[in-house]
Amino acid sequence: MSSKRATRSVELCQINEQTLWTPIRLPPSLEEHTSWVVHRPLIRLEPLSASMPSGIQGLVISSRITLNYHGHWLKLFRGPVWVVGETTSMVCRQLNLNVTRCADSAAGLLRSSLPPGFLYVGAQHPCEVVQAAVTQGRMMHLPAYRTVSIDHEAHLVNSFSRIVFASPSAVHCFCQLSEGRPPIIVIGNTTKMAAIERGFSSIQMPLRPSLERCASLVLNG
Repeated sequence: MSSKRATRSVELCQINEQTLWTPIRLPPSLEEHTSWVVHRPLIRLEPLSASMPSGIQGLVISSRITLNYHGHWLKLFRGPVWVVGETTSMVCRQLNLNVTRCADSAAGLLRSSLPPGFLYVGAQHPCEVVQAAVTQGRMMHLPAYRTVSIDHEAHLVNSFSRIVFASPSAVHCFCQLSEGRPPIIVIGNTTKMAAIERGFSSIQMPLRPSLERCASLVLNG
């Protein structure tokens, strides 16, 4: 998109709508547009104590959050690592982890048969696809962090023309506060599935999951 057209798109957004940005981090590209992009996280993350169990043959990592909190010991692992998302894959490779499989969603990643001895390192309460794989005994689960809802009054999340979600947890938190279902932007397929289950119908999603690409959709439509 040309610079002139992008500027016009931003001007129209300022006039016609206000966007609620719920992810924890606001990308630099949106910092100058906070008059109409309201940054109001719905969740916060807290690390949990974790260490590598013995006998693990492979890892499943679905978020770079896990690596932010526990990369200092995960980087010592030399077996195969399956990951969700190109950003997670990039951080894994920076830690010299052996990424052997990458997919854009947990559903896509776990569609393949997991070898024995794999361990999921991630959220205390993972998405339904991951939880199902753990319950079925396809892999083990090591909680690395937990998601905590931030208390908001309902009026603080209502009346927005568009909302950006970066996790199923944020979708769930919003739906506890509001019955509204405005158009939304989601970071990836797992969040999209959660939004559809809760009644959202007008959904945009970047071709590849990242906050920067979500910000581009906010600015350019």
